[in-house]
Amino acid sequence: MVQLTLPGFERPAKRTFKAQRFRAVYVRENDDLQRITVDTTDSAVRLASQYLSSSPIEQLLTIALDNSMQLMGFEVTTGATNQCQIVPSAIYRFLLCSYASSWVIAHNHPGGTSVPSQADWNITLKLHHIGKEIGIPLQDHILIPEGGRAVSMRSCAKWPS
Repeated sequence: MVQLTLPGFERPAKRTFKAQRFRAVYVRENDDLQRITVDTTDSAVRLASQYLSSSPIEQLLTIALDNSMQLMGFEVTTGATNQCQIVPSAIYRFLLCSYASSWVIAHNHPGGTSVPSQADWNITLKLHHIGKEIGIPLQDHILIPEGGRAVSMRSCAKWPS
């Protein structure tokens, strides 16, 4: 049997790949974070407003807290003009890597509405349930409307017990 080889279609040589191992280590780079306590709705609103209030697109802020409700770290996720995709596995990956004991989530409403949507409630209930199951409870979900007053979803009657 004769094998014809066309130019540019030669069989590639066998290559071996060596797997690399990576280790993620959480390092507290800013000691000022240790001094920020997020133990009330007002303190969560102040922190969230710094990052979300002036954005013309929807953003999500995940705030990781330790046992003393001290800030361990935070992560901002950027969405689109009227929505931000929330991926529970990505949020909990961040919380686990931050060694969080509890957490707060906040997002802005660039359109200015201060009423939680049904989608807001659906994801809040899902995240609350997951947090309860794995031992990293969701403390609050804050809405930061453009030009309006922030809303704590925890203070609403629908908040799960």
